[in-house]
Amino acid sequence: MFVLTQITMDLEVLMRLMLGAFPLHGFTNTILGATAVLAVTIVLGKPVCEWALHWWNRKLSPAQSRWLRVSEGISWTAACLGGISGGFSHFVLDA
Repeated sequence: MFVLTQITMDLEVLMRLMLGAFPLHGFTNTILGATAVLAVTIVLGKPVCEWALHWWNRKLSPAQSRWLRVSEGISWTAACLGGISGGFSHFVLDA
């Protein structure tokens, strides 16, 4: 969730780069924008991340599974903490 929130926040910057619009950091790099991005990312991203973990586990061989298997569930607490730390650290570092 941390990484997904970071990527989501930079989608606006990528769009502005492609359009040649300046400044590059707009709404998503405000407190209100970062909060909106992380809220949407948490709600939509939790099931996507859980699916990715399930996919990862299915691709492992039995030998790999002993070392690399991960839990497929993400608690709402972990999702929220990851999203909040990703969103606000991104905001602070870009500021």
